[in-house]
Amino acid sequence: MHIIFKVWHCLWTVIGCTLNTWLIFVAVSKSPKSIRAYATLIISFGITDLVECAFDWFVQTRLMPSPRSLAIIYIMDGPCKYFGAMTCKIKVLPLAQKWFPDYNFEEETGVITGVLDFTNILAILGLIHIVCPIFPAYTVIFILRRKIISHLDARAESMSAETKATHTKLLQALTVQAIIPAISVIAVICYVCGQTGLIVSPSLESSVFCIIILAPALSPLTSLYFIRPYREFTKRSFQNYISFGAETETNRNNSMMFQSTNSAPATVL
Repeated sequence: MHIIFKVWHCLWTVIGCTLNTWLIFVAVSKSPKSIRAYATLIISFGITDLVECAFDWFVQTRLMPSPRSLAIIYIMDGPCKYFGAMTCKIKVLPLAQKWFPDYNFEEETGVITGVLDFTNILAILGLIHIVCPIFPAYTVIFILRRKIISHLDARAESMSAETKATHTKLLQALTVQAIIPAISVIAVICYVCGQTGLIVSPSLESSVFCIIILAPALSPLTSLYFIRPYREFTKRSFQNYISFGAETETNRNNSMMFQSTNSAPATVL
């Protein structure tokens, strides 16, 4: 099971870094003047998501909330373990063995660290920042979306067909952009299940950051699809790549056939 999560982190890091790098390139080189200001935001988001994907691979965190204490153990099993301070293990390991007696921490190859006291004000603020804003934020997002739809429906009769189509695309983009980050809600639920002791499982602990990586990895797709210049350039580039690959393969096959014909022995009559 451990190798599955490592492969998952590597896979989504490659996907996320590739998509975000492509989005940054397209936004820099193919943004029309009418969306230059918006393109600046897209580039900023792309860089942020790119860095987040890269750090996910570098760290590969397994989050282990202690159901018996207000504390969290982290096992960082990415390449960071070759740079991190292994002395953290000396302090945290006895507590980890106490809180998770069924786990064999001697087999863990990653850096073991954690937040051992959630009564600390900084730890409390960090936990509130991660857990609490998600649910009210998405409640507000979907309420506003509903109001926007109602407002547009009320004015639908006075709109041209092109304007209606544009608004439909806009709503689709807003919906998708709201749904993708909402994946993080699942990660929060996994954390709460572990912290409350409802479910204690290594798979659940590893799933938290495996779920979080999906948002920055998939986020570029919304801009690449719903912004027409980006979509058309991406589609054209992909088609050219496929055509070039097919043409190269055809030329290779023709060359092999030509060589085979020339090397065939002559027939003696």
